[in-house]
Amino acid sequence: MSETLNAEIRDLASLVAACEDEDVADSGEIIARLYRRERRAALGLIGVHQMVSGQDQEHDEYDPQLVACRARMRDRLKGLLTWAKAKGRM
Repeated sequence: MSETLNAEIRDLASLVAACEDEDVADSGEIIARLYRRERRAALGLIGVHQMVSGQDQEHDEYDPQLVACRARMRDRLKGLLTWAKAKGRM
């Protein structure tokens, strides 16, 4: 599922990037910034969990918290594109 999610995000992000509307581009940047913040927070929580539980391994990109971050980004991109199409900005 995660590979499908990643491919879907890439497709949606390329549609946003191809749009010449400034508001759509700005909103895309905000979505990317939110994703980076949520990912950093999730990685912090994963790190704390690993430290407390005594695990000494790399984080897994398929960790449910990281997958949830990507799913939220996908949903935000879909919402942005739906709005942009409805308002004639694409």
